[in-house]
Amino acid sequence: MSRFMHPHPKSTGMHSNKYSVIELPLLNTLFFGQNSVSWSSNKQRTIARSSTEVEYRVVASALAETDW
Repeated sequence: MSRFMHPHPKSTGMHSNKYSVIELPLLNTLFFGQNSVSWSSNKQRTIARSSTEVEYRVVASALAETDW
């Protein structure tokens, strides 16, 4: 018989804890009980089609910065 077909072992009581979930979107933070998880994301502006295009964009960006 597969080990997954056996009844679950006796509970240790860990699953009985109730965690409150609090979300703070302005701070990019989510609380699970007393533990916090933070996140951030940025939209990617462009996607290069080839490594040559990447090199061109790097050179163009560097030249634009030196003109200032």
